[in-house]
Amino acid sequence: MGAKSMRSFDVTPAKAGGQRPSRTQAAERLDPRFRGDDKASGRPPGEVTADGIKSRDNPDGLRSVDRCRAGGVYVMTNRPNGVLYTGVTSDFARRVWEHREGLVKGFTKRYGLKRPVYMEFHEDIRDAIQREKNLKHYSRAWKAQLIVEANPGWRDLYDDLNT
Repeated sequence: MGAKSMRSFDVTPAKAGGQRPSRTQAAERLDPRFRGDDKASGRPPGEVTADGIKSRDNPDGLRSVDRCRAGGVYVMTNRPNGVLYTGVTSDFARRVWEHREGLVKGFTKRYGLKRPVYMEFHEDIRDAIQREKNLKHYSRAWKAQLIVEANPGWRDLYDDLNT
C-alpha cells in the first residue's frame, strides 16, 4: 500500500481583501451577546467587557462561571497502596459522596474506590483542571509518594470534608 494522499482544501476568505476573520470576529457572528441583542433573555443589550457582559442583573460583568472559580484535585483509592484514581471537582464533599455511594459509573465504581486520600485546593478551577491533567501523566509511584508525603497513613479524608 502506498502513502496516503493529502487532500488540499480550498480555503476561501470570509472577508473581502483576502483576510480571514479573527476568532473574536467569528464569535461575534455566532454569539448574540457580542452583538448586544440578547433576545433570549429579553433584557436590554449589555456592555461587553473583558470580564463578561454588564447588565442590571450582573453589574460587575462577571459570568456565572467566574463567580465561583474555586476547585481542586483529589485522589481516590480502595485501600492503602491500592488502585488510584485522580479527579477534579468544584465541590469535594458532593463529588466524594457520589463516588462513595456508587452514583458515578465508570472506573471508581468498577474498582470500588471510596477513600479520598489526597486533595489539593485551587482558587481557580482552571488551575485545578491543569493540575489534574499533569498528575494523570505522572507514574503511579510518583503519585503514591505524593500521597505518602501529605497523608502518611493513607487515612480516609472524607470525614475531614464534613467538619
